Amino acid sequence: MIAAVTPTVLGRAEAVLDHLAGFEAVNAVSFVPCFDASVQGPTAAQGQRLTASRLLQRAALRGPQGPGWATTPDQYAEFVLAATVRWIGAGHFARLKLEPSVSTIRRLRGLDTGFCHFSNLKCDHVFTLYPDGRLGSCDELPWPQAQLTLLNQPSGQKAVVAAQRRLPLLNQGKALMERCTTCAYQSTCGGGCVATRWRQDQAGDQDAYCDYRMRMIDGIAALLAQPAHPAGAWCRKVRSHPRMPNSMRDVASFLAHWDHPEANRPPVRLRTSSHGNINTVGLPGVHEADDLDPAHPQWREAIEPGVRPLVDAVTHDWRLITYDSCQGHLYPGLDLPPAERRVGILPRDRTEYARAAAALCRAITAVTTDLPDAVQVAVGRAELTCETTGRTSPVLDLVLRPDTRHGWPAYFDAVDAATRAVSDALRGERPTEDGCYCPAPQSTASTSEEAAWVASRPR
Repeated sequence: MIAAVTPTVLGRAEAVLDHLAGFEAVNAVSFVPCFDASVQGPTAAQGQRLTASRLLQRAALRGPQGPGWATTPDQYAEFVLAATVRWIGAGHFARLKLEPSVSTIRRLRGLDTGFCHFSNLKCDHVFTLYPDGRLGSCDELPWPQAQLTLLNQPSGQKAVVAAQRRLPLLNQGKALMERCTTCAYQSTCGGGCVATRWRQDQAGDQDAYCDYRMRMIDGIAALLAQPAHPAGAWCRKVRSHPRMPNSMRDVASFLAHWDHPEANRPPVRLRTSSHGNINTVGLPGVHEADDLDPAHPQWREAIEPGVRPLVDAVTHDWRLITYDSCQGHLYPGLDLPPAERRVGILPRDRTEYARAAAALCRAITAVTTDLPDAVQVAVGRAELTCETTGRTSPVLDLVLRPDTRHGWPAYFDAVDAATRAVSDALRGERPTEDGCYCPAPQSTASTSEEAAWVASRPR
């Protein structure tokens, strides 16, 4: 079942999904957007007598605001997230495939998908044959610009392929995706729909298309990490930011050892290096020393001085587990990109994860205006892979990043002051049951009562 998200269904994602799920024959639902802000007139028709559909189109047009059936990318993202929350909470996932949620989940998990919006199979892999003999590219592209040939014209396979490759409209659309090459979301997003991106560009707001896809990915990443705490889907501060590679030899053993201070903790080899975390063998990017915990006699020595205030706030004040830390490095004279200051947090369970994510959102929101101009603070959602079992655990990375308007030298001049400000903000918060700074949209049915109902369901 393909269902278009128009203003008629905004704020009713849960009811719409429940209704469609009630049909036994429906085992897949795909919610598609109506990004038609660039439409300024009704579809052209032959003859002087206008059909009912053309009259309805004319009545729905609202001048500069676009047609009445159009939705904004942000509205569509909120609808998809609300539907995904319901899909999980009501158990619809057991028998109903939901798009674009499933493809987003698959890409977040590093899996392939046949949905062209998330893969390399774009419009140039699609051919559309119409009843009157017209052969065109993807039916999402406007006509007649998408026409390739007519069946009554002599044209073989090579001619059709050549026409597809030189189609100006298709090449214009693909050119718009050049921005994807440097986007941190590219591996999950896949660039989206060429035709939709082209229409959004015609409306003069291609950034909104990228923003909605990032927003959708962030929300679904939160639901994957904390399915029993759906409020995290509405957080706009904690964002999906996978780290590759990101692994630990034995995650379960590390977690168990951290919470048992009486366990044996033999000495480990530590070598100080200007190239990276001192808990290494002294080579940049090589971390071969055993992972330590606060009960180990060499714990303080193993934490780089620059990042120590952040680690102390997370481990001592918040009583959370850190799996990684780095004070940041310029790597002068080496063919390596500079490294940011960061702390990686490994929650013990999904409830602790949800509380930590919400507390981090509150803390970085409170401190943003107090940071030096050259430094920004961010929180990323990622996964840690256990090398022993192959299982993944959701983790959170607190990162101090350089502001794009300033260079790395300015960043390292200011990062210590930023560290003090962020550490103070962390000490002013705690991972509690309080929500994050970002409220849930009022237009959805995802109220605190529904969130509590979802949270009470067994995982």
